[in-house]
Amino acid sequence: MGDATLCMVAFDFGTTYSGYAYSFCSEPLKVHTNRWQAGDKTISYKTPTCVLLNKEEEFHSFGYDAENHFASLAEDDSHQGWLLFRHFKMSLHTNRNLSAATTVPDINGKQMPAMDIFSMSEIFKRTSHECCTETESRHYR
Repeated sequence: MGDATLCMVAFDFGTTYSGYAYSFCSEPLKVHTNRWQAGDKTISYKTPTCVLLNKEEEFHSFGYDAENHFASLAEDDSHQGWLLFRHFKMSLHTNRNLSAATTVPDINGKQMPAMDIFSMSEIFKRTSHECCTETESRHYR
């Protein structure tokens, strides 16, 4: 195994939008950011903080991918049973009795454990890690 290259990552897990940036310790001022595809031509440094679950309540997608897929399902009236969680971070803000049993609602009011939804958002963080690793591989070849 080769030498490890250290990478610093910053996450902005926001109420409405989320994003991340990273740099390698060898070049700390060269900051890399992800660019999210927001439609046909729009590029954004942030993506909506939303999670889409399929009918089996399994993770499907995060951010623009989640919103776009849900919109596509709704256009065909096949979105019944799918769960879209938006602004779920805010439901924790006013809750003075947070616990492992705390739930957050999807856009239709269906409650799911907050820990599960936030854990599924970790996929966003893993995606950034994969991007960082891929960039590192290209950068140091």
